[in-house]
Amino acid sequence: MSSDRPPLIALIHGVSTAIEPASIAVRDEFPEARIWNVLDDRLIEEVNQHGGVTPLLLERMVRLIDHVLLEGADGVLITCSLYSFVASAASADRPVPILGADSAAFHDVLAVAPRRVLVVASVQAALADSTVRLGEVAAEHHTEFELVPIYVEGALEAVDAGETAAVAELIATAVRPHLREGDAVLLAQYSLAPASSEVSSILGTTVYSGPSRAARALRSAIERGDRRHHQFYAD
Repeated sequence: MSSDRPPLIALIHGVSTAIEPASIAVRDEFPEARIWNVLDDRLIEEVNQHGGVTPLLLERMVRLIDHVLLEGADGVLITCSLYSFVASAASADRPVPILGADSAAFHDVLAVAPRRVLVVASVQAALADSTVRLGEVAAEHHTEFELVPIYVEGALEAVDAGETAAVAELIATAVRPHLREGDAVLLAQYSLAPASSEVSSILGTTVYSGPSRAARALRSAIERGDRRHHQFYAD
């Protein structure tokens, strides 16, 4: 990164509804940074068509990463949880920090040592993916907790309509029957993040979501000049 210009942060999105929460998080946590939103709005549609991230879709995400690096990005955040796994491999041989959507939030959840984690999503594929990846991260850190995936019917449509209060109520209604003392609640999609504070207020518990924590981790990595994936989570 050149010392005479503010850092350029590329946010790579699979849905347009992730742009606002990710951008707000970067502005709040890294106000001097410039934001570049890059949207491929077929990334999720094609995952649904093919039943997962295919090798061709993986290559497409890597090309998007290389595109923003070629154009001068100093850090990259993949805001689509289904493609978060690409960040670890891509960061190994590229010169800037590349962070997955929820990696930092996963580590925050691990830090509180919950009995169970309620993983919440409005897209079935994202729910399954985030639940599996969180379990893998827990295993890597020799941490055990029960994972409870919760699909929130109707939340996707409410997000698309911009009805944050309705999204929060739908999430709270879906989570409440499962919630016990000692549980952690994790929102698995950036598009749900704007509702996190209201969900927390309704349920009376901490709700973890990716955008702010990821922005803070990315800032820390850039300021330290550290592109190593496992170092991104320290404050």
